[in-house]
Amino acid sequence: MKTLCLCLRLLLAPLPAAAFSLSQAPVTPDPGAAQPAFAELWPHIGLAEARRLQGQAGVVFVDGRSYGEWERSHIPGALPLPAGEFDKRYAMLRSALVHARVVVCYCHGKACGIADYVAQLLADKGHRNVAVYSGGYPEWKAAKLPLEGGAQQKKEPVPAAP
Repeated sequence: MKTLCLCLRLLLAPLPAAAFSLSQAPVTPDPGAAQPAFAELWPHIGLAEARRLQGQAGVVFVDGRSYGEWERSHIPGALPLPAGEFDKRYAMLRSALVHARVVVCYCHGKACGIADYVAQLLADKGHRNVAVYSGGYPEWKAAKLPLEGGAQQKKEPVPAAP
């Protein structure tokens, strides 16, 4: 997994910030949470802002980790959008993502670049309402915040059309 994260970081690092519009997501960025290569592309939020946004109407969390990891445990309401299955999953979730006020991407935490990669893929699809929760799943879990998944998770949620 560390190799994948490093490869994603290397792939995205050379991209010039000027090539992308800055995100217009109405969030409070955490300047200490962003990797310098991604700081100008979209806001990076910390735990407090992620908690504030989670569960709000119009805010969609997307989990960039593998589908199996999402299935085992994820932030409540998060939709599975694994980087490795992006096109397939995006097609299934497009309606919820297009109508979202804010799309918050997360992954394995600060040492991982998957959330930034998923944010980039969303930006490539025209989304300008993207933010990255830098602490990701590990920080959320360590804070003992609610999680979904595991035995109580019967099937993948179908996003409601707004």
